[in-house]
Amino acid sequence: MGYSFHVHTILLIQVITMSTILQNPLFRSCFIRIKRIEHSFIAFVGMFSMLVAVIAICTLLVSLVIGVNQYTRSVNETIAEPDIAYQDYKDEKQDVYNQSYESEGSIVSDTDKKAAELADAEAQLKLDKKFDNFYTPIAQNFNVYAREINDDPVSSIPSLRADLFRLLIENENGSFHLMQPLLDFSIALKGEATDIKRLTATDTRRVKWIDALNWFLAQKDVHLQQENKRIENEYRQMKHDKAEATQFMMLAGGAFLVFIFFVLLLVLLKIERNTQIER
Repeated sequence: MGYSFHVHTILLIQVITMSTILQNPLFRSCFIRIKRIEHSFIAFVGMFSMLVAVIAICTLLVSLVIGVNQYTRSVNETIAEPDIAYQDYKDEKQDVYNQSYESEGSIVSDTDKKAAELADAEAQLKLDKKFDNFYTPIAQNFNVYAREINDDPVSSIPSLRADLFRLLIENENGSFHLMQPLLDFSIALKGEATDIKRLTATDTRRVKWIDALNWFLAQKDVHLQQENKRIENEYRQMKHDKAEATQFMMLAGGAFLVFIFFVLLLVLLKIERNTQIER
């Protein structure tokens, strides 16, 4: 009984003491300030969480876009049309000339003969006719040029047609994409015949038509090598991009987890704030 009375007395003293402390203006001021700091801290955490969540969702979207774009990238295997102009050949000869001071017969097409010999090969005959539609004016242009500068005619090289067919058609898988550039090249060369005729025989710019043709064919090979190298580099880059795409996907996944975490933190802060208001 005495012990119980003693305990109750102690509790009563503590209650009176706490009541006295709570009624103290200094303590109430400190308590209110602590509450304000707590609310400010919660507000700061909420704003920080919102900022991190926004950054995370932005990182997620950007990583997904970059990853999907790199993973779906493909190689352009189309061989670009060669840009082989006579002006380039003329400029090259002009450079050689400058450096040297510094340091028509009739065209007979074989189409009719082949039409009789290859009566059972219509596909080949059509291919020959299409080729001759280009070759005939090309040869005529070279002959006009040769006659103007006193050069050998096209007929002096009997295998020319067969060689061009092999180099420009058969080696290009039946494509005629080089014939029009060669026709334009021959037209440009013919147009320069009068000016080239005025040059001396030792002038490096006074070129034979066969030399000009060989330059065109060499440029074709250079262009093909460049295109094959480009395709090879694009394949290598595509593999590298797909490897990077995996990393971006992982980054997007991490950003999504961060976003979810801070969204949940915002929800908990909102619940805590509502609970304090109810109190």
